[in-house]
Amino acid sequence: MIFSPHGVEKEGLAYLQEAAKKEGFPGVAVACCGYGKPEDGFALQTHYNVTPKGTWGKSEKHQYQEIVDADVAALKGSTKQPLIPLATAGWDRRPWEGVGGFGPKGVDISWYFEGRTPEAFGGLLERTAQWMEANPDQVTKDRLALVYAWNEIGEGGWLVPARMIPTAPTSSGSARGAGK
Repeated sequence: MIFSPHGVEKEGLAYLQEAAKKEGFPGVAVACCGYGKPEDGFALQTHYNVTPKGTWGKSEKHQYQEIVDADVAALKGSTKQPLIPLATAGWDRRPWEGVGGFGPKGVDISWYFEGRTPEAFGGLLERTAQWMEANPDQVTKDRLALVYAWNEIGEGGWLVPARMIPTAPTSSGSARGAGK
C-alpha cells in the first residue's frame, strides 16, 4: 500500500512485479491511497483516511456523521481496480497542531469531529459491509477492508478498548485488574 502515489514511477512498480516473480511469487498487488491508475501498476485502490472536503482550513467543530457520510461517498471501486474500503473511526488532530503541538509547526488546526459513539461507528461498519456484499465485483476477492485507525491517538482516529472488564475478587476481597 502506497500512502502517497503521486510521483511513483510506472517502471518502479513494474520492477517490483518482476522481482517478486523472479523469487517465485505470483506478483504484488499494489494499492494506492487515493488515486493511482491501474495502467501505472496500481492493482487496488484504498484511502488512508477520509474526511469531508475543506477540513484543513481552520479549527472548527463538526459532527462525526460527516465522516460517516464521506466514507460512504468514497465507496467506489471497479472490476479493473477493486477498492479496499475504509471505515474512519474518528479525526481530531488538535493534539498535534497549533502552538505547543507535537506535530509539524506552522500547520493550521484542522477541523475536528465530535459525536463518535460505538453505535455510530458500528453503523458505518455495517454500511461498509453491506456495500461490499452488494458490489462483490468492486472489492478484493478476500473482501479486505481497513479501519482508520487503531493507533492514531494523536489524530483522534483510534479504536482502543476503553472499558474495564470485571474480574473475580481475590482472596483479600479486592478485584484483580481494577483500574486496568
